[in-house]
Amino acid sequence: MPENTPNSIRAKFSVHDPLPLAGRLRYAIRNLPPETIPMVVVVVAALGGGAFAMSHKLWTDPSLR
Repeated sequence: MPENTPNSIRAKFSVHDPLPLAGRLRYAIRNLPPETIPMVVVVVAALGGGAFAMSHKLWTDPSLR
């Protein structure tokens, strides 16, 4: 971390700090800038659409079973 990082943030991400992964993820998500929301929506939609397309292809194509 940069030297000018506040101690409260430094403590949250310390190697010896017992903050669980879920806590670190919630902290990171709460501090995302609002400009990242459209990107997150597009990425989640693309991953979901890709998973749906692959599962549909596997379900409907008997040669892939």
